[in-house]
Amino acid sequence: DFRHVNDAGSINFYSDAGTGTVAIGGAVSSDADLTVHHTNASSTDATLRLTSTDGGSNDAPRLELYRNSASPADNDNLGEIVFSGENDGGSKVYKLASIRVDIPDVSAGSEDGWLQFGAMDDGTFIQNMLTVRGDARQVVVNEDGNSTNFRVQGNSAAYLIFGNTTNEFVSIFSNGTASGLADNEPKLQVNGSITSKCAIVTKTSATVDLSTRDSNELFGQLYVLTSASAKTLTVP
Repeated sequence: DFRHVNDAGSINFYSDAGTGTVAIGGAVSSDADLTVHHTNASSTDATLRLTSTDGGSNDAPRLELYRNSASPADNDNLGEIVFSGENDGGSKVYKLASIRVDIPDVSAGSEDGWLQFGAMDDGTFIQNMLTVRGDARQVVVNEDGNSTNFRVQGNSAAYLIFGNTTNEFVSIFSNGTASGLADNEPKLQVNGSITSKCAIVTKTSATVDLSTRDSNELFGQLYVLTSASAKTLTVP
């Protein structure tokens, strides 16, 4: 083994010949799969910095994860940044979240790349919660059908747009079936009023048949809530 210590006697650099591991800032970790182990026991952040003083427009610091081996099959993992931590019981939890890249097509000259974001949910790791697919030039939520919902939050509204993958519907200003909607399992639910510049009825004849569905007319269904009294629908 090789060890370099600072003036206080703490380890600056440690090379463990038996495990093939290099440690910086402390002893070699007990994790058998580590090649480089960086430790910072002080109150400051454990920072690994890449600095470039080159003035070129494209010569910024670069971190490359290069898998220098032939891909054995499609959907081969090329590299992954893993975030781990300890739970309240003091046990290490591996891969609470990760950023991963796969190559779905290994054919020479026609390679595609997938950038995947995953996170732990109640003890189960969900790999493809959000996927940037180079082959389709798409950003996909719930790539593997693992019930990952999609939500856009406003400054004060918790749900501007909500995509419910379990029940297969999209809602606006709501995260579920809005109060008063007919029980017909609508795919689009809106909690509030709707305004549109699209003409509902474009015919100018004296008699208008709302059941027809010509171009630019209203596509959908109109529901009147049932009650003991009769309902009157007035159409201008």
